[in-house]
Amino acid sequence: MITWNKVALKLLLIFFGAQAFGQENGERLLACVDDFPEESTVLITDRDFYLAGDKLWFKAFVFVDDELNSDLSKVLYVELFNDKGQVFAQHKFEVSQGNTAGVFNIPAEVNTGVYYLRAYTQYMRNFPLERFFTRAVTIVNPQSETTKIKVSDKKMSEPGKGSVLIGSGLNKETIQLNFSASKKTFGQREAVELNIENPIHANLVVSVRKKGTGYSENDITQILSANPWLAASYASLPPFNISGLNLSEMTRPAALEWVPEVRGLTLTGMIRNKNTGLPVPEVYCITSVMGKQIQLHMSKTHEDGTFIFPYNHLQGNKDIFVAIRNNENRDLEILINKDFSTTFPSVLPMAMPFDSSRHALFEALYINSQLNRTFEPSFKKGAYPEPGPMPLPFNIGSPDLVVEVKNYIDIPTMPEVFRELVPTVSVRGKIGRRKLNVFDKNAFRDYDNPLVLLDNVPVSDVEKLLQLNPAQLKAIEVYHSDYFLGDYVFGGIVSVKTNTEDFAGYKWGDESVFLTYNTFLLSEIFQYPAYVDQVDKQNKKPDFRTLLYWNPEVSLNGHPVKITFFTSDHISEYEVVVQGFTQDGRPCFGSTEIEVLK
Repeated sequence: MITWNKVALKLLLIFFGAQAFGQENGERLLACVDDFPEESTVLITDRDFYLAGDKLWFKAFVFVDDELNSDLSKVLYVELFNDKGQVFAQHKFEVSQGNTAGVFNIPAEVNTGVYYLRAYTQYMRNFPLERFFTRAVTIVNPQSETTKIKVSDKKMSEPGKGSVLIGSGLNKETIQLNFSASKKTFGQREAVELNIENPIHANLVVSVRKKGTGYSENDITQILSANPWLAASYASLPPFNISGLNLSEMTRPAALEWVPEVRGLTLTGMIRNKNTGLPVPEVYCITSVMGKQIQLHMSKTHEDGTFIFPYNHLQGNKDIFVAIRNNENRDLEILINKDFSTTFPSVLPMAMPFDSSRHALFEALYINSQLNRTFEPSFKKGAYPEPGPMPLPFNIGSPDLVVEVKNYIDIPTMPEVFRELVPTVSVRGKIGRRKLNVFDKNAFRDYDNPLVLLDNVPVSDVEKLLQLNPAQLKAIEVYHSDYFLGDYVFGGIVSVKTNTEDFAGYKWGDESVFLTYNTFLLSEIFQYPAYVDQVDKQNKKPDFRTLLYWNPEVSLNGHPVKITFFTSDHISEYEVVVQGFTQDGRPCFGSTEIEVLK
């Protein structure tokens, strides 16, 4: 792990922060470093009860010293785990303006029980584990046997006695939201208008869910009686303003082991000597994001042998390559830090009481789920604007020369391919120690240190590359001028593309690492059927939604806000819950109920 003191963090933020956010924001970052700012998160979910295989929608707020702020961490880590520390989902989400929203699928194979959802940033890993925002969710799997675990009947621990409660810094008075639905009862597939009228500025979340799918006060009491340490998280969640908590001050570290991701996704690790185990400073290493859109980065190890790579605008799982540049003595190795936390709090097992009344609820949820998966309405509307396309990742641009090898007669060896087909690239040196040179005709310069790529992956052993079978080549691309990666300069680029999926048999040494890297989860917006005319209303496809509406992007700017959604075919009562935060960290909350009649 990387260890940083305050001076090192200042230098990091000067380099990354000022470039990423401009002078004003960069100065604001530096101003808060002296005391190591307190960062915290709050996670709001669409409901608390789910079926295995359901989508879990959430909104997360990231606070820096009690205020919504996006200048420190740009990546939120969200995990779903059980009381044994087994992880069932791990995802990353991009933070912007102090918040993020997302969705992920609960695995269909999980068993019935109480699970825990936590959210944190890399920077928060410097502080006590209980500091991560954590909330409970109940998942029901109709296909699995329900294990009945008796819920602890002990009273909630008194503050400071036998429990560790870390202050959230968000213990502020809740603003009661004034809002109302157009009426209390509605017919099937009827429009519902929701009016929010508070003259404040706030970022709100709206959830309209089947009544009973959110935890009651009794449920929360049972959760906290078994695991009192969760009270620190629930104290930040209106309406669960738990009174009487004596939340302790958070111990601030003397140095940082985890650097805030001020620019976005990062990969960290260490280079050390394989023989002595000692870290090695001042070593260049290179990384490549494999696939259609190549992304290259260089890094130089610090005094403690650590390195850090930033990645730009990536989504989904990516194959990543990391290697030591020019490691001729072969005595170095790469260690990669795990991007998600590997430690979990001590959780006492518990289960929500599955009494007869709840069995009826779960049966309804299961039937609704099966119907919706079989009959999905085609006339859907987004609950909020779809985010714009993510900027294209950094890439190496367009080559100066492209040679399509397949267009030429078979040539027996790679050196002959370069000599006959690629006039600006030459093979020099004795067999066993040969190198590639690039000639720039415009500048009349010879480069003897080109970056050599094989299917977009950096190659250090040119001799091994020259042993490939030319019949497996697709093309050779050449960049004739200097290419800069940070403070490292390559004398041009030679990029070899094969027609295989295994790099034409090329094997990398121990000085390199291949890994699958979890980047930002693909974005998705909540959609709901919009019954705007009689044709849609008379559509024969059944509509039995548990979640009628979800919108994590409601901005209250001092003026009334109107929201419209539609009921389904399900005859039921529904909870309308509106909650969120102002920019200075004040929680907002309001709720009401509506009923759908036949």
